[in-house]
Amino acid sequence: MKTRQKKSENTGNDGVPAARHLKSSLKNPERVTRKIVNDALRARGRDESLREGEGYFYFGGGEAVNWLTSSVMVRRISDLTLEEWLNEFDSLLQRNKKLERMERESSPKKNSEKKKKKR
Repeated sequence: MKTRQKKSENTGNDGVPAARHLKSSLKNPERVTRKIVNDALRARGRDESLREGEGYFYFGGGEAVNWLTSSVMVRRISDLTLEEWLNEFDSLLQRNKKLERMERESSPKKNSEKKKKKR
């Protein structure tokens, strides 16, 4: 009788811990795959994943579904190292948080200006 192991939060689709994929990618840094990037994101506790478009890549899922921009304009995943992909993710995450903050801060001003004009 086979028992299925419960998949932990930080494992890849193959059930191998994300940290192990990360270690193997660090041994061979020039070979970057979507799986390696996604496992690295999962190891950070993120729900987003790297996806491929036509001639570009983008982050989808998790918080990225609400981002105004999630694209990285490179033709091949190997154009960036794992570290560069993670830096791109961090940059997009911070940029979108900043845009959300700016939008929240400007919303009350717009509403108060409309009320003043009606009077």
